[in-house]
Amino acid sequence: MKIQALVIASILSLVAPMVHADYNTGVKALKAGDHQRSLAFFQQCPDEPRCQNQIGLAFENGRAVPSDLKEAARWFKMAADGGDTEGQLRIGIAFIDAKGVQRDLGEAKRYLTMAADKGNGDAMWNMGFMIEKRSPPPVDYEAAYQWYRKAADKGQVNALDSLGNMYKYGRGRDVDLKEAFKYFKLGAAKNFTHSIANLGWAHMNGQGTKLNVKEGLRLTRIAHDRGSLAATNNLGYYYSRIDKDPDAKRRAIEFFTIAANKGSSVAQYNLGISYEEGLGVQIDLVEARRWYAMAAANGDKDAAIKLSEATSVIRKKKPECYEQINQVQRHIPTTTYVCDTLYGCRFEENPLGSFEMVEESVLFCPR
Repeated sequence: MKIQALVIASILSLVAPMVHADYNTGVKALKAGDHQRSLAFFQQCPDEPRCQNQIGLAFENGRAVPSDLKEAARWFKMAADGGDTEGQLRIGIAFIDAKGVQRDLGEAKRYLTMAADKGNGDAMWNMGFMIEKRSPPPVDYEAAYQWYRKAADKGQVNALDSLGNMYKYGRGRDVDLKEAFKYFKLGAAKNFTHSIANLGWAHMNGQGTKLNVKEGLRLTRIAHDRGSLAATNNLGYYYSRIDKDPDAKRRAIEFFTIAANKGSSVAQYNLGISYEEGLGVQIDLVEARRWYAMAAANGDKDAAIKLSEATSVIRKKKPECYEQINQVQRHIPTTTYVCDTLYGCRFEENPLGSFEMVEESVLFCPR
């Protein structure tokens, strides 16, 4: 029995370094950009949770294999059940955003809590995000706030921006624009695009700080160049409401249209206002109504009110117009974890995201 135990121990002592070597070699190849070689090393330790997580990431991101979210989720779950913190984070996110699995906020909470209990700041932020953005009403803003605070204490950059937004909009807190500005500034200092956009808006409108339109415009352009739809919409606002140049309102339409066509309900609403009031375009209530309908389908409550008002006015003037309800795709924002040498690691909105079918009102007016 002692000899058998010594043999097993000897085998394990040989296998453990091999697994460790395969994982570390795979990570080195991954950092060097050799995805094919890195995956080959991770596949040599398929029973090791860390390797399982990396295989899942390969399937999620299409690295050396075709992108397959269902297969990615399968590997993430194996890694998570094996105790891997990153795997617990990944499968938790998958359950939030229905990436390769059915949406299940209970399972998301279970796995994210496992990772958060080990001090993972990303899991803490995702817990807050899930409570604030994905849970059915009534939203427990206090719980979301506490998770964001824990994540921020870990240096998680998304949490700084989330805390800023809670103070800006009074979600579970009293509105405090100075406190919001403080958190946006902290996030921007860490090069987080959303915080840069929010900081630009604060400077541009004197929210929580002295009015500084020039600085606000500079920051907003930086965020726009990085792909922030909020910043693109904010540039539209600047040209529509602040810049007095005769050509400014036409430029506003350009920026609103870019953001609106990428699914921004705020930009869609602003285009509705522009066509209703003749800001940079000819007054066209039918076109205004079309943009209000898109924004309303994307969940904008103010747009739903304007849609009803515009429909009533148009049908009084043109009784031959009739309404039709169409099934359309609504963009559901999801997050993706991004790391680069310039901006570090953070969660960014996935431009592809996911979609669900919603009803959109379309008005037909025979000529």
